[in-house]
Amino acid sequence: MTTTTSAPAPQPVPNLPPIDKAAVIAAELGVPVPSVQRTLELVAEGATVPFMARYRKEVTGGLDEVKLQAIKDRVEELTELEARRKTVVESIASQGKLTDSLFARILGTLSKTELEDLYAPYKPKRRTRAMIARERGLEPLADLIWAQATTLAGDRTSLATPFVSAEKEVPDVEAAWQGARDIVAERIADHADVRAGLRALALEAGVLKTTAMGEGESPDRMKYKDYFDFAEPVAKLPSHRILAVRRGEKEGFLRMTLEVERDAQVARMWPIVVKEPRAALAGELAKAVDDAYDRLLKPSIEVDVRLSLKERADAEAIRIFADNLRHLLLAAPLGGKRVIALDPGFRTGCKLVALDETGALLDHEVIFPHEPQRQVEAARRVFAAMAMKHK
Repeated sequence: MTTTTSAPAPQPVPNLPPIDKAAVIAAELGVPVPSVQRTLELVAEGATVPFMARYRKEVTGGLDEVKLQAIKDRVEELTELEARRKTVVESIASQGKLTDSLFARILGTLSKTELEDLYAPYKPKRRTRAMIARERGLEPLADLIWAQATTLAGDRTSLATPFVSAEKEVPDVEAAWQGARDIVAERIADHADVRAGLRALALEAGVLKTTAMGEGESPDRMKYKDYFDFAEPVAKLPSHRILAVRRGEKEGFLRMTLEVERDAQVARMWPIVVKEPRAALAGELAKAVDDAYDRLLKPSIEVDVRLSLKERADAEAIRIFADNLRHLLLAAPLGGKRVIALDPGFRTGCKLVALDETGALLDHEVIFPHEPQRQVEAARRVFAAMAMKHK
């Protein structure tokens, strides 16, 4: 039997509305939209976070450095997402496979990970078993498995027999069904909801395990001796352990693996994939589900979780470093002495801060000795009063 399928014609690329970045960021951070909009305008002009936090409070609505940095980081992520979204839509449209529902999901996501999951079935791939099976004309047989009909016009053997062909290297019925299952397994592995569910379960219930690599007791190797036989739930891993394990693996002293209970993962896939448990070809679909997990999804999800752990560890390490640096910078400037700190300013005034012997805040004022206010005498009185009040 010879089956030919013509490729869908390329589609026109629909207009992609821009992401309302200010509204998205405001909702995520709990910040007023006007403050975000004005901050984004300053960022577009090249303003730095310290500059905005110190000299543009009246523009940003008094946002602190943390909020300003979060806005700056998120707008960069959303800008990258917009560019990637455009590339994805153009690629899928060029294949003639952009449906209304898929386009709506692409427009609706604000996550780069979810966008890549949606693109996975259409992304150009290296030559896979499923591609080879399609070239051999086995996709109609895969469609029968995927349709999950409860009744079919023939039994398992009679359905596959027309696809047997020495010319197409399908020697028998079992080879035909194997090729069909390869196609179905790839469809399952490319399913965005399947990938998202398995990734979430791995992050919730996965266990990171490490074992020793190499031999000897060199100082470099023994730095990682605590991880030579180590296991800890992914959800509880602190950043310093993640970073240590990654360093040990990079230096060749550790092997890292992610373990998730296989039955739990397959059970998470089952309701997404299996719509009709009584389907005539339910057995073929069950084999395809197992193959999709073992051969395609398990290694792919491990890569995703590793990346997620790295991003989490990097963010936590930066936060800890920033906290430590903040405490250092806020230490008492002259040891056990009270001081008044002065931050010169013109348009927004000079800030005065009184600190006690430990560096704790006692009082703060703003004076305007310069143009345009030029309140020199008032500034002197405020300064003197603060000095006397706090000794």
